[in-house]
Amino acid sequence: PQTCRKHSAETYEGSVLRLHIPWSHEDTYTYSNYGKEAVIPIKLQVGRPAEYDLRQDASEAHLEMFLHPYCHYQLKLLVATQDSLGQIVRFYAIQFPAYYVAVLLMTLRGIIISQGKGQVVSTSTQSPADLLLVHCKPYYLMPIVGFVGFIMRLGPIANLLTKLGVPKDDAASLKEEGIYFTFLPILMYVCAWLMSHLQVLLAFTFLSVISYLGRIFAWIPESVFAKLSRLQHVISGLSVLLTFLCGTLGILSMSLLLIFKVLRLLYVIGRKLDTKDTHRKLTLIFPIMLLVNCQILLTLGSFVTWIKIVTQTGSWFVQLNSDPSRLTALVSCVCVSLILYGDEIIPSRTQGTVTGWLIHFLAFVVIVYSMESLYRLSTFISIALLIISVPIVIGFVPQLLKTGRRKDD
Repeated sequence: PQTCRKHSAETYEGSVLRLHIPWSHEDTYTYSNYGKEAVIPIKLQVGRPAEYDLRQDASEAHLEMFLHPYCHYQLKLLVATQDSLGQIVRFYAIQFPAYYVAVLLMTLRGIIISQGKGQVVSTSTQSPADLLLVHCKPYYLMPIVGFVGFIMRLGPIANLLTKLGVPKDDAASLKEEGIYFTFLPILMYVCAWLMSHLQVLLAFTFLSVISYLGRIFAWIPESVFAKLSRLQHVISGLSVLLTFLCGTLGILSMSLLLIFKVLRLLYVIGRKLDTKDTHRKLTLIFPIMLLVNCQILLTLGSFVTWIKIVTQTGSWFVQLNSDPSRLTALVSCVCVSLILYGDEIIPSRTQGTVTGWLIHFLAFVVIVYSMESLYRLSTFISIALLIISVPIVIGFVPQLLKTGRRKDD
């Protein structure tokens, strides 16, 4: 209310405003004092449904208030920036993990293909954050996502895929909710790409600084460190066993092992004891570490449940029954153990190319089927680690044959 006449001020104190939205089944009220502005929020999540027919159903949204004859009124519709950003996070934040994992997979794809060709970049001149920018450009993946997604949603093809048992992509459910638009995948990918770059830059810098603290132990001979490095095989085996108690617990211990492995490699580089092989290992293990950490966050619910059971029973050796993370955690721990054990094995050009394109395809599947269905992400991460470990397992065969021949001789 504005410019109310003074002689009516004593009898007019204000009025109650009621915002009625028929399809929300909820009314919003506020009180407007005399001569003062009043704010009544309009909830963005109650937009008119597509099936709502104004000719048959109640009415349009309307504002009800008492109009005093001696006052003038002005109605303004303003966008609340903070609330709008909150709604964006509410609708689209759940899709971010899928794009983040896709970015890491594209990074691994580029690294594996490059290493298969014998191209190893020094981390001193090109950090993992730089590699992420190089190997994860949007046009490497998003045109495929857009084109194949469009084909999959065509009527006859969609019906055929349904008969074959192929589930609908997550974009279909997002369209039903009315929160999908054409450029959503590319916008989400670019956001994940840039935020991943920032995270990798901060994580790599932080671990590099921490690795300098290792110089306190510079007086210890390298031969001692070489013997201690064999403990990683013991810890790897322990991580596999821990998955039978709680899947996330096993992944957590494996993540700690990967972090110490990265710190060790950074320590070697910092002391100028590095070789070409040191940088090759670091560029591969660092994104794997981030991928495993992401799997921990996705399966953290199982770990919280296991901790509660431990607290109630007082025993640390309690198995979490019906653990949804056990199988994927077991696969991830075994695969990471193989990768660490065979870190001296370099895949051939053919193996690197095949592995890289399989991971490229997996990144496409992650975006198509995990934008909203986050429970699938942990499985896709385990599959990615399995794909990476296959060339290493193949590389074990010649070594085992050589060992067998030496024993025969």
